[in-house]
Amino acid sequence: MPRSSDLEDLPLADVYVRSRANKSRRSYPGRNDPRYQDGLILPELKPRFSLDLGAGKSVFTIGSCFARNIEEELAKLGVILPTLGFSVPESEWQWPRRNGILNEFNPPGTIAQRILNAVHARHSDDGTLFETADGYADLLLASRKDVSFERGLARREEVFDLYAHLPQSEAVIITLAISRLGMMPSWRPTSTGCPSLSPRAKLARATAIAAWA
Repeated sequence: MPRSSDLEDLPLADVYVRSRANKSRRSYPGRNDPRYQDGLILPELKPRFSLDLGAGKSVFTIGSCFARNIEEELAKLGVILPTLGFSVPESEWQWPRRNGILNEFNPPGTIAQRILNAVHARHSDDGTLFETADGYADLLLASRKDVSFERGLARREEVFDLYAHLPQSEAVIITLAISRLGMMPSWRPTSTGCPSLSPRAKLARATAIAAWA
């Protein structure tokens, strides 16, 4: 996995140019790929380690919908999953999985930032609560629903308390996401420099992208 020092900063316009130049973005995976099945690509896994994830074991999951799927399967085994119990109101996340607002995508950016903050008990920069015409957008969460500044801060505390379980968990499972640029890019608001999730179009002018070099 590339180090954060290997990341390249690009203006938003250059990011779109690079995306359009990626000719294979609409054809991957190819139907002749032996891993292709029913519109999905199924990787061949050869783990060199084993995990005892029986009933009563604590596992912390980080990632996108892949992490949410893993949570639901491990819950059937009696595994303790702090993230599975996290929830926000429907007004903040309209999809059935109320913990989907926790979705993370970028390993050396937002995911690394989450882990380091949890290990060192650091709070996120309030500057990543970005004021909009409809309230405040949390650039560190997947939600596209704006909230009041007070709710934004309160929800930050809820996420902070949730991640306090990470250092005590017996295992951490991280799932990665791929975009048309390769590994999912991490956006950094120019006001804070903190890695953030991909912004909505109306917020994009205030950001720069950190992509793989």
